[in-house]
Amino acid sequence: MPWQAKTGLACAGRAAEQLAVSGASGQVAQVFGTHKLMADLGGYLPCRVVVLGTGGVEEIWCALSVRATDGTHIRDELRDILFASLEARFPEAIFEARSDWPTGRVEWWEAVRLGLR
Repeated sequence: MPWQAKTGLACAGRAAEQLAVSGASGQVAQVFGTHKLMADLGGYLPCRVVVLGTGGVEEIWCALSVRATDGTHIRDELRDILFASLEARFPEAIFEARSDWPTGRVEWWEAVRLGLR
């Protein structure tokens, strides 16, 4: 796994955790109670995270690109490792693969996971 992706995932995990626990900050936009973060993990892997709090349940949405910022293909195994790391940061959440996005459309180059806690 490229060091950029490892470093970026740690940042994304912390950002998602920060969003889910303490609300919006810094690079995060808060729109109608929805917390959003878009970033290139380690300057290498485009990612977006949305955290929604509805009815006592938090939804943690994460989309990782299948293409790196330089246009090269990201191996499925790398994305699986990154999603597994995100899930490890939220052990109380239940995650599933999705083909939709709560605030708009999913692009063909994105792989999506939803966690509920």
